[in-house]
Amino acid sequence: MEVFQALNVLSDEEYSQLMAIKQQVFRQRTGEITIESDGKTTTRYQGKNGLHVEKNSINNYRMDIEGFRVIYPDIFIKLLYAIQNKLKENGLTNPKPYISRTYARNDIKEWHKHVIYGDNKNLDYCVIYYMHPNWDIKNGGRLNVSKTPSVPYKSFDCLSNSLVAHNGRYGHSVDFLNKNYEGSRDIFLSHWIVE
Repeated sequence: MEVFQALNVLSDEEYSQLMAIKQQVFRQRTGEITIESDGKTTTRYQGKNGLHVEKNSINNYRMDIEGFRVIYPDIFIKLLYAIQNKLKENGLTNPKPYISRTYARNDIKEWHKHVIYGDNKNLDYCVIYYMHPNWDIKNGGRLNVSKTPSVPYKSFDCLSNSLVAHNGRYGHSVDFLNKNYEGSRDIFLSHWIVE
């Protein structure tokens, strides 16, 4: 499938573990980390030649879940395996992660596409996992997925413990968010290459 949503990605017990530790992960990094194919890590705090550095972003050139173990606690590794399983359940072959990012987002996001790996946008998937507790849909935060900003395709509520996945031909936006909500949309973003 090119675009889909999955609910209850983690078990209740695993989701509780994630809630207990996620702020530690949000706070532990201030730069962009690269995991090389040999497992060595480097951190950039400023981009070279004007390139953007994405805070809390991890580039994993090992392209496997275990490569993230040098950065993430076990519950995040379980989350990556759960995401991989959801991708497989939706017909994708051999999904391998190469980027992940954690952040709290409390703003409306204009339509955009993510930078993808390689030339084939059909083989690259962006996965947005929502790890905020008890989200009420009246607060907005719906993710709109489409190929262009002006032609809507599908919209998904940002429900707790759910994910939305789409291939690289699509972009996404958030068009309404209740600014009076006390909290944030806590997001774990990952990019996957498939065969």
